[in-house]
Amino acid sequence: MTRQQKNITPIVVDQLLRDPILAKCQYATLSRLLPYIEERRYAVGELIYRAGEPADGLYLLTSGEARLQTPDGESHALSCARLGEESATDAGSYLADAIAVTPVTALHIPRVSLLPLLAAHPTLKTDFMFALMSHMTGNHLQVRKPESAEKKKSSGIPRLRKAICTWYKRRYGVSL
Repeated sequence: MTRQQKNITPIVVDQLLRDPILAKCQYATLSRLLPYIEERRYAVGELIYRAGEPADGLYLLTSGEARLQTPDGESHALSCARLGEESATDAGSYLADAIAVTPVTALHIPRVSLLPLLAAHPTLKTDFMFALMSHMTGNHLQVRKPESAEKKKSSGIPRLRKAICTWYKRRYGVSL
């Protein structure tokens, strides 16, 4: 991995605004992240982070592709250019390995710099949790209003439940 302090350019700002969750934030709040953003590069097959390591940051992919591999061996391609959502939730550690499928360039946003952002926009934690569960299950999950919810049972629910139970067991040491 190669680290480089990123010069704040319109490309970095554009990448922040292109993310569907971060785009909900006010510009002034997002601007506070800029001094902490670091560009990181990963070679093909290199670990971006490992399951069980402290969730120290959120990653926005600027180029390349990555996949998540759960401790039980399931592998999922990313549905968006973001990973490491654990750092924006109450999860203390990453739940899966993140592996570069192609050469990857990513913006790393440290967890500590995300805390004021999450305090200013409390609903972001829920959005990041849904994004994390989407990645862990390989399904696209979204928050719906009760009146728009479908009545049929989703095939992704058992895998979502398993991912939540695994996280809860790791976090609190209790099986559900």
